[in-house]
Amino acid sequence: MQDLTVSLYKHLTGQKEPEAGETYELQNDQCTYRTDKDLQETPAKIEDAQTLDEMSIDIKPLKPLHDLYLLGVDLDETLIQRATEANPFPNNIEFLTADIMDISKCDVCLDQFLSRVQKRIFDITFCFSVTMWIHLNHGDDGLQQFLQRVVQRTQFLIIEPQPWKCYRSAMRRMRKLKCKEFTQFRTLKWKDDVEEQIDVFLRTVCHMTLVQTLGQTGWERKVLLYKRN
Repeated sequence: MQDLTVSLYKHLTGQKEPEAGETYELQNDQCTYRTDKDLQETPAKIEDAQTLDEMSIDIKPLKPLHDLYLLGVDLDETLIQRATEANPFPNNIEFLTADIMDISKCDVCLDQFLSRVQKRIFDITFCFSVTMWIHLNHGDDGLQQFLQRVVQRTQFLIIEPQPWKCYRSAMRRMRKLKCKEFTQFRTLKWKDDVEEQIDVFLRTVCHMTLVQTLGQTGWERKVLLYKRN
């Protein structure tokens, strides 16, 4: 993945820029401080860890977060518990077990968090490995509703749309495990071109601008950066 450049770093965090010739980047699930010479010698990319226990965080130089606050949301209570226990900055990072599609309950939690940090909307929202599961469980309408709700609450969006091959793999796993098929699967209209459909929907209906393709994950899925018009 391309490094987080000075301009992108400034836009996304609102913090002081690194000095000339220096930058911050994500590499192998690490946020590291590097010089231009380092970047020339070692290309940066993201590779997804198999479990949270395998992830390592190396921040150089390590500084107080001050007015930087993050909220992580997941439906899996076990994952949220593990993330909370491994949280290096509990005063700045919170984790919440919630169903993002349960509008009434989830919106209350999001509003409470934003109120505590004195923000109207989030500066940036990350959506990794979630579009397919929302799509399979809630259909085309549910995925579109999710995208609209996210966009209404953020200035920037970094999203990893899951391609149609991921859907086919998920369905094969379900059949292999003799699990019940997703009821929405056969009703989907966004199929082979689901990535393109998500992009068009974000740019036209949600009035977002595609700023940059940041690269690919270890599963060869695109990571896209959008901003509000």
